[in-house]
Amino acid sequence: MEIVPGVHAITVGQSPGPGLFPPNSYLIVGTRASALVDTGWNQPEHIQARLDYIQTLKPPPLIALILTHRHPDHMGGAAALSQATGAPIYSAPAEKPAIDQALEKQGVSIRVHHTPAHGQRLDLGGKEVEFIHSPGHTLGSLSVFLRPDGALFTGDTVLGMGTTVINPDEGDMALYLHTLRRLLDYPATVICPGHGPLVRNPKAKIQELLHHRLEREAQILSALRNAPKTLEALREEIYPELEARLHTLARNQLRTHLIKLEKEGRVARQGDTYRLVG
Repeated sequence: MEIVPGVHAITVGQSPGPGLFPPNSYLIVGTRASALVDTGWNQPEHIQARLDYIQTLKPPPLIALILTHRHPDHMGGAAALSQATGAPIYSAPAEKPAIDQALEKQGVSIRVHHTPAHGQRLDLGGKEVEFIHSPGHTLGSLSVFLRPDGALFTGDTVLGMGTTVINPDEGDMALYLHTLRRLLDYPATVICPGHGPLVRNPKAKIQELLHHRLEREAQILSALRNAPKTLEALREEIYPELEARLHTLARNQLRTHLIKLEKEGRVARQGDTYRLVG
């Protein structure tokens, strides 16, 4: 489906988790070349659906498969689509090792071909794809800004609805906040997220996400002002009505915030207990 002139959304496959929509891929069509942002799951029917859409549309040659990050609902189909179309795979430099490892586990010889620098551009003819290093959700997350149209492709950095997950083993909260502020510098007219509907007011959405994360940080600091607390005690205080199946997710989000605060010297950890510094 063409969502803005020259940009087609291809949404195929199952949701990767509770509260999420199926993964979006985006075909960007210029006058002389085209590019695909994200490749969905590594499942034959999902890969074929994307190929069928591209073949029916008959765009100019596909010259880039751009992966926003390492998660299988975004990069799983990259090898098969690269083999079928001849298009090379692009990722941020920091994400290449994890994506290459995932491709190796698929039993294919294809690896990431290009790791563009921040700000590097790819000319499609009448449209330029600009690569934005946007770590946070993962350490090598990548966004794409389309010039001159103003569409911003964010993967899981900004979702169509709700907030993204920042897990301590893959992401970084300080980097995520820096990325959100960086994205505010782009004159985006619409956000094309990795999951969910288009975001028609990009600046308001990004500012909302910034506010949410800073508010959560303030909640943690407020809770620790009363007394040192364990991670579980913080979870109970900050997420008192959360369903049990989401408790691990909540603890991980709190840990990511706490790691940031520890690095800043505002919180100290002793065993399983956190306390304010000073």
